[in-house]
Amino acid sequence: MSVRNNPLSIGQIEADLFMAESAMEKADTLQKCYQELQTWFKRLKSNMR
Repeated sequence: MSVRNNPLSIGQIEADLFMAESAMEKADTLQKCYQELQTWFKRLKSNMR
């Protein structure tokens, strides 16, 4: 059973790739938010001194 001759497999691979891309974008967004929070906390700490 070859993957090339099975349209279901191709569709599944495309769906998996889409999910992976979406997850990577969400992770990237989370990392940016985390960095912004860190910066904000550093500013807060320095303002409290």
